[in-house]
Amino acid sequence: MEGNRSPFEFFTPIQPILRVGGSEIFVKREDRIFFSQGTKIRKLKGIYESLKSISDSESRFRAVLRGNLHSNAILSGVLFFHWMGISVKVEAYSRNPELESPASILARRFSEISLYSSRREWEEQTAKIPAFDFSGGPIGRSGGEKFGKEILSGSSEVRLPEYLFCSPAFHGLSSLWEEIDPRDFDWLVLDVGSGLTWLSALRWNQIPVLGISLGLSFPRMKDWILRNTENIGFPDSDLRWSSLFDPRSQFGEKSFAFRSGKKWKSLAEKFSTRTGIFIEPVYAAKSLFVIEELVKAKELKGRILYVYQGGILQSLSLLGKE
Repeated sequence: MEGNRSPFEFFTPIQPILRVGGSEIFVKREDRIFFSQGTKIRKLKGIYESLKSISDSESRFRAVLRGNLHSNAILSGVLFFHWMGISVKVEAYSRNPELESPASILARRFSEISLYSSRREWEEQTAKIPAFDFSGGPIGRSGGEKFGKEILSGSSEVRLPEYLFCSPAFHGLSSLWEEIDPRDFDWLVLDVGSGLTWLSALRWNQIPVLGISLGLSFPRMKDWILRNTENIGFPDSDLRWSSLFDPRSQFGEKSFAFRSGKKWKSLAEKFSTRTGIFIEPVYAAKSLFVIEELVKAKELKGRILYVYQGGILQSLSLLGKE
């Protein structure tokens, strides 16, 4: 960090990494943002700016993060809010309470934790206390309209939705697309975890987008996205399912769950050697594998930009056992 420059002032580079036949694959280095927290920091910055815009200097609030204890969303949220001097609480679930990961270690160090033994229990208990309503208002606005009706005073809790899936986070992603010249590329490719960044790319709509669906099965991923688009005011009619790719349909023998596994760790090491960039195994190695195979099959061609969304710190965990 140079001088007093904030770690949340960034412009991430784009660099070529692979040539496959007559096509070239480039990478947008979001992995270089704040402990490799990538696009999640853009989302959190959008949330923070929305909160700040409707609170006064005397207001105090506690950020409540929700979801899997070992997720990147929990990790990035704890780091971000702690860095900003904002108190943090985590309402999380974990099937293995003994498991330690970078996310769980930092959450226990820098936040108060309410831990549930299963996602079902977590849903049943936390559903009784709704997350703060960031929805409403057209796409592209900060999402502070409804929040503004709730005056922050004293010590207030702001319970964020799982995976930060809300309008201000969506708004925060707009800075990513401002850094890309669409004239330089034929395709934009990114892995899809929660789907928020993919939806933001669809809204940008400057070049063809391919989202690689990872983690959830394809039907469950589509259902999750449909159930949550209302949170950001994204019309169902604007969804382009042809831009969401199910890798299991073409590479069924591979596992594309939210785990690394020996195969993907080995492939990540090979991609790291080939590209000169540390490639994490949970998302990036799988996405680069799919991109390269689709290029070989001539289903993708030209100049392809892959958005490397970060997550290196969490890849050091034992998520394969969770």
